[in-house]
Amino acid sequence: MFLCTWSILCLNVPGPEDRMLDMLMRKVYIMCLGLLGPEFIFQIALAQWGSARQSIKDFHASGYTEWTIQHAFFADMGGFLLHAPDCPLFPIDAKQLHYLVTEAWGIVFGPATRPIDRFENTILPELSESMFWMFVAITTCLGAIFFAGWHYSFPTKMEQTLWPVACVGMTFCLMAFHVITKYVFNIYPAIRERFARAPSTDAEKTSRDRHWVGHGRFIQIARRVGYHIRNNSVQKDPALEVPLKAILPIYVVGFIYCHVRTYIFLADVLEHRVLPESGYMTVEWSRFIPHL
Repeated sequence: MFLCTWSILCLNVPGPEDRMLDMLMRKVYIMCLGLLGPEFIFQIALAQWGSARQSIKDFHASGYTEWTIQHAFFADMGGFLLHAPDCPLFPIDAKQLHYLVTEAWGIVFGPATRPIDRFENTILPELSESMFWMFVAITTCLGAIFFAGWHYSFPTKMEQTLWPVACVGMTFCLMAFHVITKYVFNIYPAIRERFARAPSTDAEKTSRDRHWVGHGRFIQIARRVGYHIRNNSVQKDPALEVPLKAILPIYVVGFIYCHVRTYIFLADVLEHRVLPESGYMTVEWSRFIPHL
């Protein structure tokens, strides 16, 4: 399990100042993420594949038919660097490269005082509608596989009970995650845009801030924590803010999922201490596949 998770990882191009230890720890982190929640890694890989396919369509439509999926993946990994006269080298992805090639104009990527040196490995391109439902179907089926051990012989009564509970909990978390993310990133923004009110005036904002000031240190700490939860982007881009009432359920679901997934992972190892008699029998494959 550890070997498979380690060998399938193909991380983004490291930054020019990254050390071997940095790259090693980065891969260990992603490997642990894959062990704890393989659905996360699958979602990232599926989104990157969709982004690469879209890049091929864009380049071919612009007349660059030599552009292949290898080029697209390499670009999204941070393999192409832009050397601007007033800025150090920094990576650009396939969409930005396509813009530069087709338009032949400069493009603003961000503040020139803080260029990025590499792409994060956990960047998640937006899934198309068809890929989103593909992701839902595949992850639900993968989660349901663990129900095959519902009547398995466990060493203790407690383990016999915990396994079905963990299976139900994991499947529920996966379904809840899909519903919540669909609501948070698609349905809720559409509703908010449709019924958006006029922007708040400075006086209204000051009044709301004054309401929080007089409630002690605990409220001030809670406000700061809530602010970071709503927007955990590096540069605190206002466009990436998510309301607490939308993001908190994801944290709750993620907390439950991590615990049930950890138990399933540990149970897979601990159950080897007391195997049933059938676990030591040699499988006669000819009974299932004739003439083998």
